[in-house]
Amino acid sequence: MAYFGQIQNVGLQERRDRFDAVNNTEQHKNPKRRVRLKAALRDAIGDDPAKAQEELTAWLNSLQSRHNPLTLKHIEGTIEIYASTVAVWSPHIPHENYWLQNVVKKHAPALLLYYARSAKGTGGCDHIKASTLVAYTNRLITQIAFRTHSVNGDKPAVLLLIERSASLELALDRHANEKLVYGDLELLLIIQTALTDSASGPTRLAKIHNIFALLLLFFTGLRPASYPKFLKEGKYPRLKQLQIERSGVLEFRTKLRITDLKGSFGVIGAQVVFNLSSPKLWSNVIFDINLYLIVYLMERGALEGISDLIEDERSELKIKPEMADEPLFCKMGPGGRAFDVSTPIMAQSISKMSTGMASAAGLVGGSGYLLSAVQGAIGRPMN
Repeated sequence: MAYFGQIQNVGLQERRDRFDAVNNTEQHKNPKRRVRLKAALRDAIGDDPAKAQEELTAWLNSLQSRHNPLTLKHIEGTIEIYASTVAVWSPHIPHENYWLQNVVKKHAPALLLYYARSAKGTGGCDHIKASTLVAYTNRLITQIAFRTHSVNGDKPAVLLLIERSASLELALDRHANEKLVYGDLELLLIIQTALTDSASGPTRLAKIHNIFALLLLFFTGLRPASYPKFLKEGKYPRLKQLQIERSGVLEFRTKLRITDLKGSFGVIGAQVVFNLSSPKLWSNVIFDINLYLIVYLMERGALEGISDLIEDERSELKIKPEMADEPLFCKMGPGGRAFDVSTPIMAQSISKMSTGMASAAGLVGGSGYLLSAVQGAIGRPMN
């Protein structure tokens, strides 16, 4: 999230001058724009404003409860920027009145233009991207609707939709920067390096675990980890969500059912089922996610036995019932020498692991996100 570029280094009078410049723009004064917005709001509210506000509040409460930790962090930053802006421009207003209707009406429109003018983009760019402004505006609008109130305590749900005018006025770049992505060859290099480095020593199982995680990210876009908040609620993938079948000679098919998707923690949950098949070409056997999974599960002692692997007929590889609730991806000890099967791996650890494996293969600056970015849609095929 881009914040006001070095706002501490901008003098108080200069900040006020910027606000004056924003408030005096013709686009900001355009009465037709305000009339259209008011008409749209009246149509949305209908004949019963109280009921509309009640429905909006219920929806916002539901939305707030489903946010993931990263989104909550961005929301906190949005609130801080708004509060610091009001404090600078209207220091006489007490903090508890920052979300009064008249205060929001005065400061929110200018804030977005000021944010677009002042915030620095990534990589030393003079301005943020239009997409950054839209994302910030969406968060601000939600907080305005959620927090704005009148002197009497009523919640008028003021919605100030002006991100488009700010984006057009400043001619912000509408396109994202070109991003580096990893394809099959980069992943092959990472896997070969990991297998070579762990050919002897105690880290072999950890490398198999990590390769399985990277392949899952590569084929599905799924980062199989948890956040601290969700860890306490038991939201992470478990062994019981696997169903492994033998479909041929050293060929397997795995059904992975993911139920705790980020952003889907409402009353009615969402789930996605991934079907992972073995490649048909022997040249691609190094990418066989099922082989890494089976070796990993065997070393953890999670499978009933190896007899199912050599059966001629189709058979299912059963997970031991007493281990069904254990996490699929486990927290590793220092150097990857031990697993804590009672604790799932965290999202930050997955990120560090993928970055470390890429760096070991000579791909400096890489991460697991570069693997997931290469696939256009969920379910990347491989022959």
